[in-house]
Amino acid sequence: SGLYKTEDGGISYTKIDGAPNGNDLLFLDSLVGYIGSNTIYKTTDGGNNWYAVNGVPGGVGKIFFVNFQVGWAVGGGNIYKTTDGGENWALNFNAPGSISFTNIHFVDTLYGWTANINGRPFKTTDGGLNWIQQTNLDIWQSLDVFFKDYLKGFLLESNKLYRTTNGGITFNLMPDITGFSIAGRLSIYSDSTIFITGY
Repeated sequence: SGLYKTEDGGISYTKIDGAPNGNDLLFLDSLVGYIGSNTIYKTTDGGNNWYAVNGVPGGVGKIFFVNFQVGWAVGGGNIYKTTDGGENWALNFNAPGSISFTNIHFVDTLYGWTANINGRPFKTTDGGLNWIQQTNLDIWQSLDVFFKDYLKGFLLESNKLYRTTNGGITFNLMPDITGFSIAGRLSIYSDSTIFITGY
């Protein structure tokens, strides 16, 4: 395990000594990046040096930034938010029961959705001040979420891909996408290209 860096488009990689291990890696540009681990670690020099940020006492599985200042992170049943570029984080939401968040996606600083297991997805329209569980949906084990804009988005479950065109009020099953395992993830390449990974 470890962190590896390429500066030639992936032809060669160099291991970064001293970098923390983690569950998620997100870079906002060539210098500023984050690792989700037992807390969140940040670099401002391209990954050469890392330090723990403030306010995240538990493990983090996914990190999402809508711009260089505002971001969210999920870990277990918690959602954390930062408004200062990831230096300081505050608990934004704690889910009831055994719900565990697997991902989070925002289209701006106000509108966001979650993917989570053991419960229906959540949505916010006010930057996370209020998270509303989407009780009209019969989706209980979502692994990943992506929204292109306020209306069009996707939820991924094991063996199931759902699409919405009304902001998540309803999601329709896309029957052509089948055979994926619990490891399934969405990856966005451009406005019109989306990859799905899984076994």
